[in-house]
Amino acid sequence: MQAQLTKSAVQAMTLQSFMEVFGNVNAFRMHARQVRNAEFGLPVEHHETMDARVRRLCTWLWEQRSTAGRTVRDVLEFVLWGTSPSDMEQRLWLGVWDERYRIGHFGQSTLGEAVGWARPNDYPPRNNRTNKALRALGHDVKLFSKT
Repeated sequence: MQAQLTKSAVQAMTLQSFMEVFGNVNAFRMHARQVRNAEFGLPVEHHETMDARVRRLCTWLWEQRSTAGRTVRDVLEFVLWGTSPSDMEQRLWLGVWDERYRIGHFGQSTLGEAVGWARPNDYPPRNNRTNKALRALGHDVKLFSKT
């Protein structure tokens, strides 16, 4: 995962490599399962495997743009490897909430976990699942849903 999320790998990322990476990001997989069929123009009764759903969300995201025209690859590069602002937490916040970067269904848990996979020596992989475990171990960690 770390090799697939280097700056150069993200800059060269294709839909196929995006699927390979985010198919291994637990937060992304769990979110893909929860996206309503209507988002993809599918009938309510449509069912598919988890892997098919992840591929569907990846393909859908690959075509999306922020209001400023940024792609999911642009947002990922900015959050993981941007230099301005220099603070990772600020870039993560911007990537999730700022309209210049925000792309629906590419949120805080997914990007936070990707940061940890890309830069584990600097930032541990974090999502709401790991936050709950850290809280259970007595650490003062906020859950994303409780911010």
